[in-house]
Amino acid sequence: MTPFQEKFLFGAWLLASSALSYFATLFTAGETRWLFMTFVSSLLMSGFLAMMFKQPEDTIQQVIGRCGIAILGGIFASQPVAHWFHLDTVETNLIHLGGVSAAVCTAFFLTGVRLLKIIEARSPLIAEKIFKKYIPEELGKNEN
Repeated sequence: MTPFQEKFLFGAWLLASSALSYFATLFTAGETRWLFMTFVSSLLMSGFLAMMFKQPEDTIQQVIGRCGIAILGGIFASQPVAHWFHLDTVETNLIHLGGVSAAVCTAFFLTGVRLLKIIEARSPLIAEKIFKKYIPEELGKNEN
């Protein structure tokens, strides 16, 4: 698949899924509406950021992983951030809620990329430390 085809399919998927979620926000209320709206906003923002920051050597799996971190952050951290800064308008105004979610998503995308690179570079060391700490030596030995 060429880079153009990857970006085109990625963008089409983003628009289709965000359109369906936004349609769902029109017919829901309360926490469900909050969930759908933060999903829409995070999805669009992470897709935009992914297309802006995608390097030619990055695979589509890396891009989707970065977007996944940003989307999860945008969905689950928007409510605590809004309450922390006493943003009461997010309860009634979907545009304010989308803006808060997009800002949180951007923060998670920019920090998540760095976190993924650190984990990717040190994953063998991390896995080895966890293995040595939690797996007994008897189970760790090869039985031939």
